[in-house]
Amino acid sequence: MDNWLGQTFDVGTWVYRGARDGNTSSYKVGVIKSINVDKGTARVNWQFAPGHMWQRNRFNDEVLVAFVERIDSNGSPTIETLVKVDQDVVDYLNVNAKQL
Repeated sequence: MDNWLGQTFDVGTWVYRGARDGNTSSYKVGVIKSINVDKGTARVNWQFAPGHMWQRNRFNDEVLVAFVERIDSNGSPTIETLVKVDQDVVDYLNVNAKQL
C-alpha cells in the first residue's frame, strides 16, 4: 500500500508519525504489524518516542535533557499519516533508547 508521498508500506516496514495529542504533539517510531487495505490503515507497534527529564548540570542548575525512550504501544493510523524510517535511524534508536 502506498502513501501520498509514493512510499510503499509492507508488514515489517519501520515508520514515523507525528501527531497532535491534546495541547501537545506526539512523535513515535514503530514497525508495521499488519495492513488493512480496505480501511487504509496499518497496525503499528510503536517502539520509540522522545523523552525528557530534568537533571542537574555541573553548576547545579536544573536542565531539561532530551533522550530516546523505549515504549511498547500499538495503534492503527492511516497510511497517509506515516513516513518510512531508514534502517540507520532504527539502528541509532536501538543503541540509544532508554527503558523507563
